[in-house]
Amino acid sequence: MTITALDRRTWNFPRMLWLDMTRKCQLNCSHCYNSSGPTEEHGTMTRDSWLALVDQAATVGVEHIQLIGGEPTLHPDAGDVANRALEYGISVEVYSNLVHLTDAWWDFSNAMECHWPPPTIPTAPRNTIGLPCARAIAIRGPT
Repeated sequence: MTITALDRRTWNFPRMLWLDMTRKCQLNCSHCYNSSGPTEEHGTMTRDSWLALVDQAATVGVEHIQLIGGEPTLHPDAGDVANRALEYGISVEVYSNLVHLTDAWWDFSNAMECHWPPPTIPTAPRNTIGLPCARAIAIRGPT
C-alpha cells in the first residue's frame, strides 16, 4: 500500500512510531516485555521494507520514531533506518541496553548530538548481569 498526500489530509495518522526491529538481545531478562534474548531472531522484514516504512511515515507527517526490540542496535539495518528518518527531519530515539554498542553506533550518536537519559533509579529491574535493563539514546534530527 502506498500512502499519498490525499490520504494524509483524510486520515488521522500518529505523530510517533515504535519500530520493533528485533527480538535479538545480548541479555535474557526474565521480565522482558518482548521475550527477547540471545537466541532470538531479527524477523522477516527486509532492509527495503524498513526503509519504505520510514518513507511512508514521513509522507503522513510522523515526527518521531523510536527503535525498540530486543536490542535494536544488533539489527543490521537499524542504522540505515535511523539515518533515513533523520534525512526526513524525523527525530529518532534508540531504546538500547547499552551493553555493547559498536564503534559505528557511538560515532552515529556523537554525530547526532546524543542526549543521554538521567541515571536509572536504583529500584529499576536489573538484567542477568546486574545492570539496569534499558536506557535510551535520544537522537535529535538535523537542524
